[in-house]
Amino acid sequence: MSRTVSRRIAASVAAAAVVAGGTVFSLGAGAGVAAAEPCATQVTKVQYGAAGIVGIRLVKEVVGDADVAPGGTVTYKTTVSSAEGVPPLLRAVADYYPAGFTFVSAKVNNVNTTPAVDTNARTVKAQSSAGWLISGGNTVSYETTYKIADNATPGTVYDIGASMTPDLWGEQKWNPIGVCVTVRNPNAGETVTGSADDNGFSSSDLGIAPSDIISDVIADLLPTGSA
Repeated sequence: MSRTVSRRIAASVAAAAVVAGGTVFSLGAGAGVAAAEPCATQVTKVQYGAAGIVGIRLVKEVVGDADVAPGGTVTYKTTVSSAEGVPPLLRAVADYYPAGFTFVSAKVNNVNTTPAVDTNARTVKAQSSAGWLISGGNTVSYETTYKIADNATPGTVYDIGASMTPDLWGEQKWNPIGVCVTVRNPNAGETVTGSADDNGFSSSDLGIAPSDIISDVIADLLPTGSA
């Protein structure tokens, strides 16, 4: 089969799948399922000490888009601050991430950090032996980035958990916390440049560059005679 014919076949398959709202290569059962109603992208929790005169606020939020394609990344931000009185030092802040996520990176107060990762408990925890000050207007910002599984089913909603550990209080945990992202269908570019090799249909085997296939997909989607 000539390179030109192979390229046109690949483009035609891709274009047909895009028009149908499906995928070029298998992404697992459920591809094309409508996304579920999204839940909150930001949640605030306030925990009080036994006497009720000291309060600590935790804000968990999604940074950026809460609709993510399979194989994409999502970033969360947790901010811990004083809600009332003079709170104790903060010793740790953590995520409880859902199955299907893989930890990528983390920052504390905009500085890259290496947290403790427990893949069995699915936790990513940043800790400070000295403690972080959260009184007097000080805050602790904890950002974490995860990769979503390549075979995640569009329409799946992932709800993450979070915790904070103030000195003397012990861990205060919400798992899940109600901050969600939804897996969306990949767009045309994401689909065509996906896992062709996993399906026995490799552009490299055909001698075709992915960019060439994308160009032909666009051409096939346009009406004949379009500028």
